[in-house]
Amino acid sequence: MEENKNNNNRENADRNIRHFAVLVIILFALVAVSPWVLSLAFGDDVASEEEGGLTEKRELTEFPVTMSNDWFSRFESFYSDHSPFRNSLIYFETTVSQKYETYYRNNIDPKLTQLFMGDASENASGEEGGNAGDDADEELPTIDMSDFNDLFGNTPTPTLTPEPIGTPSPVPGETPSAEAPATPAPSTSSETAPATGTVTAKPATPTPDGGGRTPAPHEHRYDSGRIVRNATCTEAGERVYTCAECGDTKTEEIPATGHKYSTVKTQNADQEHYGYILSKCSTCGYYNLEITGNKKTSTSYLAPRSAGGAIYGRNDWLFYEGDNSIGYYQGTNVLDNGTMNSWRHTFEKLREACDKKGIHLVVMAAPNKEQAYPEYMPSYQRQSTPKRQEVFLDYMQQHSSVKYLYPLSDLNTAKYLYDVFYKQDTHWNSIGGFMGTMAVYRALGMDTTNLLELTVNETKRTGGDLSNFCGYSTTYTDYQVEYKTNVKVNTKYFPDNSVGSEVELVQFTSDSPNRSKIVVIGDSFRHSMEQYLARDFAKATVCHRSDFYNNHYAVQNALKELSVGDVLLLLAVERYDGDNVNIANSLIGFWG
Repeated sequence: MEENKNNNNRENADRNIRHFAVLVIILFALVAVSPWVLSLAFGDDVASEEEGGLTEKRELTEFPVTMSNDWFSRFESFYSDHSPFRNSLIYFETTVSQKYETYYRNNIDPKLTQLFMGDASENASGEEGGNAGDDADEELPTIDMSDFNDLFGNTPTPTLTPEPIGTPSPVPGETPSAEAPATPAPSTSSETAPATGTVTAKPATPTPDGGGRTPAPHEHRYDSGRIVRNATCTEAGERVYTCAECGDTKTEEIPATGHKYSTVKTQNADQEHYGYILSKCSTCGYYNLEITGNKKTSTSYLAPRSAGGAIYGRNDWLFYEGDNSIGYYQGTNVLDNGTMNSWRHTFEKLREACDKKGIHLVVMAAPNKEQAYPEYMPSYQRQSTPKRQEVFLDYMQQHSSVKYLYPLSDLNTAKYLYDVFYKQDTHWNSIGGFMGTMAVYRALGMDTTNLLELTVNETKRTGGDLSNFCGYSTTYTDYQVEYKTNVKVNTKYFPDNSVGSEVELVQFTSDSPNRSKIVVIGDSFRHSMEQYLARDFAKATVCHRSDFYNNHYAVQNALKELSVGDVLLLLAVERYDGDNVNIANSLIGFWG
């Protein structure tokens, strides 16, 4: 009896456990499924980018169809990318994190720095009372003005027409000598140009008279002279005088006039700007840039610190941490000769395929943001100079005729006047995109536009994709460039692209005088180049490389349309430089 009772108790306990387990499973399933149901019912909208919303600017992870050792990690990434209310949760987390980060950076971090660094930190930061702003003690950058004017498309020097060459008139009241005709024969002398302000005269050869005696030389009577070469701001001119009696000539050097500068813009040095005086010659349009002060940026030790893939830099600048960006910055991943030779060979094979069709090929690696702004980076130890892309650029210039570009030096010059990257976004801004575009045009032998002659309007921008990563943002200066607004542009979007955003695959047609076409295959750095390409080509097709890989019809057709005189541009940011090689290999196969 007792045994039966115990059996019944055990059965009841087991049944209760099973019921509880089923209840737990049902509840777990409801919890797991309900977010998807709610997401389908109510959506997952967040504020737009202009309103400070989420803009990750990357492709979401696809479901891992093939099995591999990292299948579970790829599935985890897929689950994270496609989980319900993901955007809203990230938006909430970044909003909360930003409040804490803003308070920390504005109130706690300065006090900790002052506590541990003392006066040395204040002096290094360039704040009032510090020494960083003392121009007498700082080494200011020197700029080659010839390179500066070449970079910014210097206005050509006006062509000066020499005075017409005529027959010198005899001195009034005098008859030209029979021994010396009034119309002299052209001089065949090749004297070296005299020093500035000096005169070189051709000595007269006295003619013996009938008695064999040599008469005394006569006194030359030179005319007022004629200019055979005008003086410019930098080059001396030349004036030739002719004797009316014997035809003798002498030359006089006209000194170079020198530039006549007038100030275009001045800027005082502060935490965001170099101090400078920009001047322009009123005669020839030549520019002069004098750096009067460095940025007031701290040079004290700043420990590396990051959140969500964004690195906190100085003066509220943010940098991207992923894709081995630090390796590129530190110089620890320089390519070996074998890899560089392999890359060169790939680009040359694509160039050969383009040459057969008369297409111009340009390959560009856009610099990582931290390469252009090391002054704002934390105190990482940099191990190699030059870095990976600088080494490869030099290798390509020495061993290949492929037009390979890495416009870091262009950006470094332009940043004296404007920021070339967004402060809290990983991408270059409209100024950086302009410099990259002009670098392409120079490589192609096309006309370039002088940025200093364009209207650049300052605007305000808040945050960026890096702010979305780490939850910290501020408002900073941005720029809008007014570029060839007289050119009419029509825009066609292809929303069925691989990335899924309307702006990722765009085709522009315009009434530009240049009737050639261009196809740009690259990453998101292409966006800041679009407004210039759209106005300088009759047709510009700009796409993410994934649309080529996925055989999008618009990209396929645009590539097939390229013919003699058209352009193919491959573009990848430095940290994805290998993608240029991959797309080049695929294009070689595309054209067979």
